[in-house]
Amino acid sequence: MWNTGGRRSSCQELMTTRNVYIQAINYTTVALGKELLRIAPTPYHNTEMMDDLVEKLVIIW
Repeated sequence: MWNTGGRRSSCQELMTTRNVYIQAINYTTVALGKELLRIAPTPYHNTEMMDDLVEKLVIIW
């Protein structure tokens, strides 16, 4: 998970198997080797939804 391809594949797995969209932020937007995931909760996401997201992230991480 700690490289560009890993982040991208994690995002794809979340979308295809868990119905969660999280965006990978890759080089050149961030420094090479510092790729990350963008999680953007909205006012419409409640605590239960956020807990569910954390559980799904733990499973794929």
